[in-house]
Amino acid sequence: MSIVSIDPGLHVCGVALWEHEFGNKLIWAGLVKNDKAYNRTMIYAVERKLADLCGHKLPDRLAIEIPQVYVRSRSKGDPNDLIQLATVVGAFDYWFQGLVFQYKPHDWKGSTPKDVTKARAKKRLTTDEQKRIETVSAEGLMHNVWDSVALGLFHLRREPRTP
Repeated sequence: MSIVSIDPGLHVCGVALWEHEFGNKLIWAGLVKNDKAYNRTMIYAVERKLADLCGHKLPDRLAIEIPQVYVRSRSKGDPNDLIQLATVVGAFDYWFQGLVFQYKPHDWKGSTPKDVTKARAKKRLTTDEQKRIETVSAEGLMHNVWDSVALGLFHLRREPRTP
């Protein structure tokens, strides 16, 4: 039995694959990009990556971050992007055939800064698990990978919720 945790995005997703049956171990984590050249959706790109990792047996469970509306003073970017992001999350929910667990950012990480989220997640991973995280050449995108890992740790109860 395996679980995938996803930090969804419109153009990239942080994805972490966990083996639940043998101690909730991280199998792989990395960034999956939308293949615009072939007009592929995020769903297709993630599905292809998971098929490469798992064969054709997709994970049994999905833990995914869902969009959360913030007060205007704490909001970043165009609030209309949340509508598009909600469609990406909805498509993952529809596509996924197993159990789906949805978490709002505030529910699983509170208002913790990205660097603190990364440090806490890294501390809860074994050395072997840390080696399974693919680095991203664009350092500004690496937080997506770490968010998918931290969300997975939270879902698997290896990472407590922080305010």
